[in-house]
Amino acid sequence: MDNLENENLSKNLSSETLGDEILDATTDTRNLVDEYKGLPNEEVKDRLAEKRNSLEVAIENVDHDFNAGTIVRSANNFNVSKVHIVGRRKYNRRGAMCTDKYLEIVYWPSMEEFMADQRARKREVVAIENNVERAKPLGLKRFESHSTLVFGSEGNWN
Repeated sequence: MDNLENENLSKNLSSETLGDEILDATTDTRNLVDEYKGLPNEEVKDRLAEKRNSLEVAIENVDHDFNAGTIVRSANNFNVSKVHIVGRRKYNRRGAMCTDKYLEIVYWPSMEEFMADQRARKREVVAIENNVERAKPLGLKRFESHSTLVFGSEGNWN
């Protein structure tokens, strides 16, 4: 196989259109652990769902999205049950490195609507912030079984 053919194969395996194709685990270049290599995206998502924990993550996406894709990727690494994007719908999916394909992502137009959902589902909401007087070390926090971590926007703090 020449270099161009190899390059095209890599692009195809990590593309948005992978769908239910049957893959060869030895040439699968997606960002997955070995046991999921070669499986279609939907099967990867289903297998991850069997092992998911109840933790959810929310990203307040108002001003900038410098780290939103990275937070989505980290949420996938921790196999959280859901990621909420609060505010404008677009975020840097490139930073997620296609891991957003394996997660349930819910979009909320406002913090008020997101919080109404959290209250209705009796979830503990924990804001992750170190820039306020009330902030406490995360290591001292005793989490309830159904918690949602909220990461804020990297806006202008002037």
